[in-house]
Amino acid sequence: MKFKIGDYQLNQNISEAKKLIEYSEEEYRQAENSGMKKMFKNEKWFTCEEIDFKDISWIPTLGSTDGKIYKIALQRDFASEKESKKTFEYIKGTLIKDFGNFSENKIEKIFWDTEFGNILLTKASMFDFYFVNLFFTSNIISEKIKDRHVKSRKTISNILLWIANYIAEKYKNKKTNQLKKETTNP
Repeated sequence: MKFKIGDYQLNQNISEAKKLIEYSEEEYRQAENSGMKKMFKNEKWFTCEEIDFKDISWIPTLGSTDGKIYKIALQRDFASEKESKKTFEYIKGTLIKDFGNFSENKIEKIFWDTEFGNILLTKASMFDFYFVNLFFTSNIISEKIKDRHVKSRKTISNILLWIANYIAEKYKNKKTNQLKKETTNP
């Protein structure tokens, strides 16, 4: 089964994907310093323009291994916890309609096993920033995970949460710097 979000789909050759910007050496270094490490040989991470999914605009990060997209990570920030909770519940409901009941449910972390791979929906907060994170991963990584002896779903979801936290931190820093510029240059 092919799974597509915006112009990108899981298992797509990265050479066919348009408008991607690979992480810089500094961004890779920052990600690693925050606890996020590359799991696979030839793994690369990319950013691109915002993507609309389920009538919401998301900040995406794509991951590739061996030249194919294995992960589409989406993040949306909110001004209040109430807004993030409303969106979390809305997305949860639409994913249940599309993919059936979830495989695992923890209060702010829901996991689905699907025929194309996995979906992880999370909600998080950092300072006065609130986030909803949505990860789609391809089943092409199943063999790679076995090869690396990463056998538990918990380990996979922890890795995805590291990615979410890194994106949130990066976005928070971008917003903070933008606010500083606006207040010093009225």
